[in-house]
Amino acid sequence: MSLERFEFDRTSISAWIKWVLSDPKGYSSQCFMKLDQNIFPFNNFEVDSFTRAPVFKPRQSCLIYVTPLSAAAYLRDEEAVKRVSKSPDPHESNERISPLSLAYLEGLSSIIQLLAKRNETGNPLNTVHIAARTGQGHYICHLYQKFRFKQGINDVDSVPPAIHALYLDDDEQIKEIFFRASRSG
Repeated sequence: MSLERFEFDRTSISAWIKWVLSDPKGYSSQCFMKLDQNIFPFNNFEVDSFTRAPVFKPRQSCLIYVTPLSAAAYLRDEEAVKRVSKSPDPHESNERISPLSLAYLEGLSSIIQLLAKRNETGNPLNTVHIAARTGQGHYICHLYQKFRFKQGINDVDSVPPAIHALYLDDDEQIKEIFFRASRSG
């Protein structure tokens, strides 16, 4: 497995995926990709040098490493996801971001379903938070059921993903999660 020292963005990563698809040996390669948004909430904080208190300073981008599968999921390239997902993905050991998380970030249900069939998990906590913060409340029920999360999984702000989704949309499915959680105790 090689980790290319190139930094791609949303437009340039597609050429890398095409190159990888032309040679199956490249399916296990990885490279860096710059996202046009920050998907890691903890990175939005810095420590004030005087008070030592955390200061909220939102970032506009982040750099992640991706495999062809995760890059294809992010680019919404369903055909590439189908081809590459037939091989083992070295990204499965990446605990911060996964192909499934990137698919949720982009909200393409057909790719989410492909990765779910593959039993792709990555870090389910990050995936739930990404789905919530991007207003995809309809996916949160699925994630809660699949991974059997407890209601109390919180982010850096001590807020569960369902609350983020409620702020973004008046989502009946999220209300159903609260209702079921309150009935189960």
